[in-house]
Parts: sequence; C-alpha cells; structure tokens
Amino acid sequence: MNQENLSADPKPKYHLSLRAKLALAPLVALVPILLLVTGLFWGQPFLWAIWAAALVALVGGMVIIEWVTRPLHRVSQRAKALAGARLAPGILGTSPPWDIALSSALDEIERSLVEIQTLNRVTQFAVSEYDLETILARIAQEAVALLRADAGIIGLWDPERQVFHDVAAANLPIAFPGREWTASESFASQVAKSGRVIYLDDYSRYPQRIEELDSYEFRATLGAALMVRGESRGALTVLTRDRGRRFTPKDGQLLATFANQAATALEKARIHRISMARLEELSKAQNELARKSRQLQKALSTVVRVQEHERSRIAADVHDGVVQLMVGSLLELQAAMAHFGGASHTVVKKYERARELIQEAVAELRRMIFDLRPLVLETAGLVPAIETLTRHFADMAGFSPSLIVVGNPCRLSADAEVAAYRIVQELLSNVIKHAEASSVDVTVRFGSANVELIVADDGKGFHTAHKASLQEGKGVGLIGIRERALSVGGQVLVSSVPGQGTEVTIVLPKGEGSDEFREREKGKAMSLTEETAGGEG
Repeated sequence: MNQENLSADPKPKYHLSLRAKLALAPLVALVPILLLVTGLFWGQPFLWAIWAAALVALVGGMVIIEWVTRPLHRVSQRAKALAGARLAPGILGTSPPWDIALSSALDEIERSLVEIQTLNRVTQFAVSEYDLETILARIAQEAVALLRADAGIIGLWDPERQVFHDVAAANLPIAFPGREWTASESFASQVAKSGRVIYLDDYSRYPQRIEELDSYEFRATLGAALMVRGESRGALTVLTRDRGRRFTPKDGQLLATFANQAATALEKARIHRISMARLEELSKAQNELARKSRQLQKALSTVVRVQEHERSRIAADVHDGVVQLMVGSLLELQAAMAHFGGASHTVVKKYERARELIQEAVAELRRMIFDLRPLVLETAGLVPAIETLTRHFADMAGFSPSLIVVGNPCRLSADAEVAAYRIVQELLSNVIKHAEASSVDVTVRFGSANVELIVADDGKGFHTAHKASLQEGKGVGLIGIRERALSVGGQVLVSSVPGQGTEVTIVLPKGEGSDEFREREKGKAMSLTEETAGGEG
C-alpha cells in the first residue's frame, strides 16, 4: 500500500525556531541603517561601503524571508491538497498569499470534517432505526442543515404508475398526505423520474412548481434522485430563500450522498419487510406444524387406547371363553379316563399326550393373555411389570437380562405406564428375533418429571440409516416404538453400530396420573383449602 509522507524535510542537526527566524529578519534589515548612521557620525561618508552593505543586507533579508516562509508555504500546499481546496488566484493570476491559502484550506478541512460527521451520524441512525419515514425525515433535516438550505422534501417514486408522493419534509409546516404528482407536476417528481441531480436557480419561476409553496418565496433549488440498483425510487430536494445563493456541483455531490443514504434505507426497509413477512409465514407454518403435531399425538394416543382396550377385551374373551373350554375339556378327559379304568396301554398313552397338549395350550393362552393385558402393570406398577418381562425373556432366550432401577420408583400415568411397558416388551422381542445377542441390560431411571428407559444389547447391530426398514413386516418395530412414545409426548433415540450392538433410549413424561402429579394436585387443594379457611376466619 502506497503511503504519502506528510512530514517536512529532515531536520538538520542545528536549526532555529520560527520565532528566532522572524526575529532575525529585522535585525538584518537594520544593518544598512546602522552603517549609514555610523558614517554620518564619524563624518566619513563611505557611500560605496554603505551601499554595498545595504545591498548585502537586502539580499540577506530576502533570503531570510524565504527561509522563514518556506515551511509555511509547504504547510499551505499540503493543507490545500488534503482539503481538495480550489482557492481563487491572487492579483495578476498569482496564487493568494500563504496565510490566506492556509486559512482557506483549514476552513475547507473543517467543512469536510463536519460533512463526514453528519454523514456518519445519519448512517448510524439509519442502521439503528427501522421506521422508514423516521429515517427519511432525519436525512432531510440533516441535508438541509449541512447545505445551509431553508427547507427540504423527500419522497418516493412509483416507476410503474409514474407518480411521486411526499414522505417527509424538513422546516416545512405544510404537508401533502396522500397527494401524488406526475413527472410534469412537480420539481421533485421530475428529479425522481430523471434519476439525476438537477439544479434550479429560481423555484418561483419554475412552471411545474407547487403553488402551495409560493408563499415561502423559495429561490435556488437542488434535487437528487434516490437510486436503488440503478433504478430511481424517489427524490431528495432542498430549497433556499436566499436570492443570491446558487448551489454548486459540490453541493450536488453532497446531496447525492444523502440521497444514497436514503436509497440504502429504502432497500433496508424492503429487505426488512420481506424478512418480517417470511418470519410471519415461518411462524404460521410452525404454529400449523405444532397444531398438526398435537393432532397427531392426540390421534396416536387415541389409537393406542383403542388398541389397549381391544387387547383387554380379547384377553378377557380368551380367558373367559377359550381357556375355560380348554380347562373343561381337560377335566372331562380326566373323568372319562377315571370312568374307564381298564383302558389299554395305547389309550392311556394317547390320553397322556392329549392332556399334555391341552396343558401346553392353556399355558400358551395364559401367556398370550398376560401379553395382551398385563395385570401386574395395573396392580403393581412399571418396575414389577418389567421384572416379569425379563423373566419371560429368560425363559425364551436362555439368559437373564439385567435390570437396573435408578431413582425412586413411582407410578406413572396409565398411558405412560402402558407405553413404557409395550416399548420394553417390543425391544426385548426384537432382541430375541433379530439381535443375536448374548446379554441385555435394561435401565429404568426415574427423574423429577420424566422416566428414562434404556435397553442395550451386544448383538450384531445395524446401520441407523436403515433402522426405519429394519423391522419391515416383522411387528411394530422401531416405527411403532416411536409412535407409542410420541402418543404420550415422549422421545426415542437409537444408537447402533454393526457388530457392536444396539442401544435404544426412550424418555417419557410421567403424565397427569403420576404420583408427583397427584401430590402436586393434593398440595394445591390443601393450599386452596387453607386460603379459603383463612378468608372465612
């Protein structure tokens, strides 16, 4: 990066200050005077020596003056370069004196600093504010103040309808709400349509002026278009009453900068509107999704309740019907054998086989009844019911799973207990059918508001990307487990690696029928009773 050296020439080892230089100049100028006085006093008019000394003093004085003014001249030139000043030439086309040049350049720097501060202030306000009219009104006020104008108007241009309408005004008590102008009806609309900066020397003589503004006697007028992606979207106009005032090209550049700020605010407002509209659409979509999720959860809960009701009905029908018939058949068969005591060996053998088959059928039916309607879940709770499941698992798998209970066991809501029981039942069934495991760990962790179930095995595992289709056509599977958990507001997390086993974590809320819920409701009721009693007392 190129950097310009703003410092003066390197300092010599020995140098005089500016004050010393200024003091040295008159001393040199006094030399010929002193020589002249000395010659007259002695009565020896060495005129040639006096004139020679005077000439030397004159040249020396000019050298000293140049020596003194050289750094000031360099400072003046540097100040003009930094400020971009265009100073008027002096007499005979020469440059103005260094003090005037330096003063003018410093004034130009000060004006530039004020412009930068104003633009920075407008930028910060436009960034922090979101109301478009407030931003545009502030921009119009700052532009009027910085350009030393008397009033300003800022408005928007509709390129499709070719009309202009005011949005905000500065130092103008008059307003035109809802009024629109075409390109030929106002100066601002002409500026907006042209997309350029337009200068006007006398607004009072402008044919398309707004008549309501005639009483203000505006003269010089300057307008700049609000350009957004190469298209005009409005105009910023400033007006002055000073009859001798004329806006310069630099004023036009400055007003165009304000117009660019306003155009940026327009684009920001457009993006903000789009963002807010999309956020509103997203919020509506989220609300709709939440409503659909609640409906789905309610539907799943209803389906699960219907399933459990049907299972209980089928279990009762099997118990009261088929099982009783099977037991009755066994009793009848035993009575028949007792009546015919002298039966042959073949008949006895057939009888024993028939009795064994009937007993096995009754045992199988009772197991099915337990699976359909686990009475221990209704009477004792979740942990005893899971213990019964692990015993049944050991009978079928040939090894006993470990059961770990963390926290204080408590009763859950009826729906949560049934869901937890069915999920553990399905997971243990999947281990027997598909996992090829040699050990299974079942963990039940009771929290303050949730219960966490973890079933982990050391089986063959699977790719979790294919878990949805793992049990396809083979029972409820993981999809059914997720549906059961969702029906009571729970969550399911599956972690599995081929050859390293599977771990399924289920988190279920305890529900409104849990012990904690009943204790809370009981506490609320007691508090309400105490408050009522205290109020009556």
